[in-house]
Amino acid sequence: MAAALTAAADREPRIVVYLASLDFIDVSGVAALARARKHARRAGGDLLLVAPRPQMMRLLSTPALAYRFPVYSSAEEAASGFRAPLSVAALTSAPPGT
Repeated sequence: MAAALTAAADREPRIVVYLASLDFIDVSGVAALARARKHARRAGGDLLLVAPRPQMMRLLSTPALAYRFPVYSSAEEAASGFRAPLSVAALTSAPPGT
């Protein structure tokens, strides 16, 4: 994954990573995302995360990691350059009435 993300950053430094179907990621996976984001930023872009599951959002928001990834609710928002990332609470809260 790390090599694919770095190659993507070389082609287009603005990377959108869709995570909704990802069931599991460990610290090495998060570190690969962080390295790719650093690479993309050096090239004038960024790495944006879309729709991580609540358990993944908890890992991404762990203070010890402090990566502070921009997180969006949809790929369309991220791809269009929407600049208001969702908060952790917005992604981990249950919708009203559930």
